[in-house]
Amino acid sequence: MNLAYYVSGHGFGHISRSYEVIKYLRDKAPIDNLYVITTRKDFVKDKRENLIFRDVNLDVGMIQLSSISLDINRTLEAIYDFEKNKSTLIESEIDFLQSEKIDCIVSDSSSLPFLLAKKLSIPSYFLGNFTWDFIYDNYKKENSHFGKYAGVLREEYSLCDFGFILPFHCPMNSILKKTEVGIIETRSDRDREEIRN
Repeated sequence: MNLAYYVSGHGFGHISRSYEVIKYLRDKAPIDNLYVITTRKDFVKDKRENLIFRDVNLDVGMIQLSSISLDINRTLEAIYDFEKNKSTLIESEIDFLQSEKIDCIVSDSSSLPFLLAKKLSIPSYFLGNFTWDFIYDNYKKENSHFGKYAGVLREEYSLCDFGFILPFHCPMNSILKKTEVGIIETRSDRDREEIRN
């Protein structure tokens, strides 16, 4: 089986938790090739042959000025740019998925992979504790386009076959079939004495 695992490039939470899932799938599932599509590939130290990285961004996220401050105007500009290039991105990803004979898609937590999966009639799975439609919908009072874009993303998320919802999640109404799962943790490879010093 060939799997495409899309990971949002927003922050480090998506890649840090998804990397744990990726390692588990790589070691335990009958996967020939596991493609990790993210702009955060430098976070992953594992360079096994069947773990293949692609530097592609499938969502906008939120543009941050700091860890606690957002730039709403730049985020809106990034959404407009993303929308302008979306059809080309879809074509490119469809070509990639077909050429690599991808059998399944997982996304943390971009919505566009679910549209790709539907177009190719392959199963798709969500992993996350929020969806971008929920986030953007809260900014429609700043600019109505956030609400319109949230509607587009809501439709894409609804195409997902099944969602694994992590703890401390936002409302996940756009993921139609889902179950709640536990915390995904990253285990340190450093011993206790080293950390204490």
